[in-house]
Amino acid sequence: MKKLLIVGIDERLKNEFVMADPDIDVVIVRADTGFDKDVKFDTVIISDREIQPMGLAAYITPFKDTKIYYLISNNLKTSIIDNKIAICEQSNVAFVPPKQSLKQIVHIVLGIQKNRSSVKKVISVMGTHPQCGTTMTALCLASLLKEKTNLTVAVLGLNSFNPGSLFMNYQAPSLDEFYDQIAESRRALKGDEMINYVHTAQNGVVYLAGNQDFTKRFYFKSDDIGNIIQIFSDQYDIVVLDVGCSPDNNLTIQGLLHSDIKILVTNQQTIGQNLWARMNSDILRLLNISNEEFLMVVNKYRPDFPSDSRALQQVMNVPVIGTIQDFSSEGLLCELEGYLLIESKDKNTKKRAIDSFGKIADSLRSSLTNSFSQPNEKKSLFKWKK
Repeated sequence: MKKLLIVGIDERLKNEFVMADPDIDVVIVRADTGFDKDVKFDTVIISDREIQPMGLAAYITPFKDTKIYYLISNNLKTSIIDNKIAICEQSNVAFVPPKQSLKQIVHIVLGIQKNRSSVKKVISVMGTHPQCGTTMTALCLASLLKEKTNLTVAVLGLNSFNPGSLFMNYQAPSLDEFYDQIAESRRALKGDEMINYVHTAQNGVVYLAGNQDFTKRFYFKSDDIGNIIQIFSDQYDIVVLDVGCSPDNNLTIQGLLHSDIKILVTNQQTIGQNLWARMNSDILRLLNISNEEFLMVVNKYRPDFPSDSRALQQVMNVPVIGTIQDFSSEGLLCELEGYLLIESKDKNTKKRAIDSFGKIADSLRSSLTNSFSQPNEKKSLFKWKK
């Protein structure tokens, strides 16, 4: 039986390891209580809350030929995280980056690869800054993917600052209300219970609006958010995550970590380029999320501007998958009157929007699966209206 030592009291992490591999014998100790040095451990996990970086090298001395992982907790000062990573590298210790759920920690340590079906089903849409069109892009792409594939499609709002419900007559609770049901009941909601928590549009796309309680922006726990994403992923063929533009928040981070395809929405403002560079240097690189994992959509696009799509692609080091025309006041009118650009009452605007978003949806459809035209055989909880 494989033996694993956890330095840090966390029974939930122990249980997660046992669930992942029943053949693992997990021992938990505190830094000041010690451990049986006659026992040969295959893997040792050390929390930085138990062993400070300066004491790491001395603590691991007895563990020869043992794989060691250092759990790094989050810190607003990224330089502190960088220092801990440097010490790990110096000591030949693997590290687990901050903001990981228990399941993600287990998968990193055990080397478990996330199972992927032939359908890449989870798409995250993140903006470089507020008001760059993230929610509109997520909702329009979801609607067109539903139309073009006839698969079941859901949109999950993981925006901590904006529920994103202005583009429809939303008739359902928001994420913070849905989340409370999980936190208070201490159990995962079953798929057949979700019908009480989501809004279903006329075209059959299901939507759970993002957080609308400012006091709960940093209230959501990694494991619970991962569980919500999994519930949606189990029930729908395609899940689009509107993760907002705050990669320092658990909602955005978990959305990115759980997605098969990552869409970055920006515009031609310099602030988008600047904030993207800071997101990478301050947060994303620490989570091992690279530029190569993203595809970029340039919104409010003006081809006559100096920073055209090719220039942005070079500066931001992200390939452009498509551009959305600048709809100016027409976009604002959609927000005021509660409909998407692809549902505009103005025929010309609607045609232009469907053309812009449709090209991106076609590209995504090709990359999601080679057999996208074959709907999933599983039955949804909802009866879709034709």
